[in-house]
Amino acid sequence: MEAFTSKRIASLIRAKLGAAAYVLSSRLGPSLFTTIIIGLFVLLVFRKIFQRRWKLPPGPRNLPIIGAILSLDKEMHQSLAKHAEKYGPVIYFRLGSHSMLAVQSAEVGEELFKKRDTEFASRAHSTILYSVAKYFGFEASNMGFSSYTPALKQTRKICTTELLSSARLSKTEQIRWEEEGEMIKEVESLNGEEFELRELLHAMAMNVTCRMILGKQYYGKNVVLTKDLREFQELMVEMVVAAGKPNIGDLVPWLRWLDPQGLTKQFKALHEKQERVLKAILDDHKKARERAPYRLTTPSTASMDFVDILLSLQGKYQLSDLNIMATVSDLLLGATDSTLMVVQWAIIELVRHPETMAILQTQLDHVVGKDRALLESDLPNIPFLGVVVKETLRLHPPIPLLLPRMNEKQTALHGYDIPANTTVFVNVWAISRDERNWEKADQFIPERFMDSPVSVVGNHFKYTPFGAGRRQCVGVTMGMLMVERTLGSLVHAFDWLPAKGKTCADISVEERYGLVLEPKQPLVCRAVPRLPKVDVYYNRQHSPRPHDQL
Repeated sequence: MEAFTSKRIASLIRAKLGAAAYVLSSRLGPSLFTTIIIGLFVLLVFRKIFQRRWKLPPGPRNLPIIGAILSLDKEMHQSLAKHAEKYGPVIYFRLGSHSMLAVQSAEVGEELFKKRDTEFASRAHSTILYSVAKYFGFEASNMGFSSYTPALKQTRKICTTELLSSARLSKTEQIRWEEEGEMIKEVESLNGEEFELRELLHAMAMNVTCRMILGKQYYGKNVVLTKDLREFQELMVEMVVAAGKPNIGDLVPWLRWLDPQGLTKQFKALHEKQERVLKAILDDHKKARERAPYRLTTPSTASMDFVDILLSLQGKYQLSDLNIMATVSDLLLGATDSTLMVVQWAIIELVRHPETMAILQTQLDHVVGKDRALLESDLPNIPFLGVVVKETLRLHPPIPLLLPRMNEKQTALHGYDIPANTTVFVNVWAISRDERNWEKADQFIPERFMDSPVSVVGNHFKYTPFGAGRRQCVGVTMGMLMVERTLGSLVHAFDWLPAKGKTCADISVEERYGLVLEPKQPLVCRAVPRLPKVDVYYNRQHSPRPHDQL
């Protein structure tokens, strides 16, 4: 029998693999060629054996390099919900070279948030969100993208106690009253003509956020548009647009150096602009502290904005300027679009359901009357307003796929093996429309929340619009306050009607998935004053407190 030498094995392999193998073996030599082929074979065998040991969740087919991207539609939250009908509540797939997991039931959500919260407490900053985390999140050091570290816990604590606590929010009610009043004055000036609501909501939400955090207006007719203000406005828009674009270099990291879409170059330029704008803001605040140090002594000083507070705490908590800029950027991007989208969706649903709007207006009139503005102290006495907001959040959560988490070590979930560094999406849109948890789940029925213990704070896992556990949104209290008072004031001051020639049934509820869940067709509507004097919302004599007490 002929000995199985390297030459003999090489010749057999060449016979099976053809001309390409012949050329390759000739160049490498029989011994090296045979070693490489056997090595590859052994590697494939071990890979097969290893894969069999894993019990991965089911999911759509993964193609080489691109993964399951062809199985997902543009409206990713809806696409994943459809896959759940076939594969179940836990779906495993790949996007590019990254492992992905979609959680789409309350039961699995409870296990994730409650039992395995620590294991999945990191963020997907090193996977599909690499560019956003690196450039907009200051090397993943901000609250949105950092790992769960003592520094993150400290930052969250500062935000909740010094900006978003009930005591602090009560001191800034005047800001919200003034900016909301400017918006209502603008709506009144339209004299019942149709308009697009989103633009007015955006200016109002941005001004409230900017005044609370930065101590300055950046939007509106009364603002002098300087070069710095224009650059700030452009930056906010450009960052939101860029963050919503998938970067091929993040999906397939070995293509990152090619930057095939030019997005990495764009992210770098935007980060330089972001750092320049935020550094100028910090420098202005530092100069103000030098000019009037007595005004900025302790975080309890009512006249201090959040940047002032962070600067006053800089030594105590060892906060660098970079830490402050990352936190401020986080709050500016996170607080605005989500608020205005929820209000816009609520108005859309109320215009589509005028009988529900009438119930809300009746309760507003009973508590507030028609001779004064809605105050934040009124909100606990208007339960129907709260349930309208809850139902809006159920049907139209601002972030339908919660900001993804990541497990840094191999773990398990719902009986399946989960590889390390898996990006985990919780599809709150699918969970909150699950017929097993909600009767008539696709219908707008605010009454379902009347006398219900279900709240927005993440204790009921069939309803977590702001997330749950350690990475729950830090701005829940502020977000709910802004949405309730804005929606309540708009519905109290005006009757909301479809555009001319349209009926309630013509109002679209089609969605567009992006950084936040937007209406595919922005609401164009009419607002007719229903109060004897709408100026109770913007006339200084009706202010909730004297301006000099702010």
